[in-house]
Amino acid sequence: MRISCTESNPRAQQLSLQNIDRLVRREPHVMACDDCFWIIGVILLSSINLMWLLGKTNPQPTPQPSASLPSERDAILTFRAGP
Repeated sequence: MRISCTESNPRAQQLSLQNIDRLVRREPHVMACDDCFWIIGVILLSSINLMWLLGKTNPQPTPQPSASLPSERDAILTFRAGP
């Protein structure tokens, strides 16, 4: 069955307008999702490349407390004991 879109067939006009309306409503969402996937992909790939280029870093050794300075534990015990 073929429906012609002429003035004599208002049902065909209504159906075609509904289809166009549905298409116009859906298209911006599809385009927005496509843009988001591109942005996330670029960020992910650039992060992976950056981590690969930087490589593994060697951590700096933590400095050991000096023997002349009291430790935190000694300071607390001295404070609790009073003068």
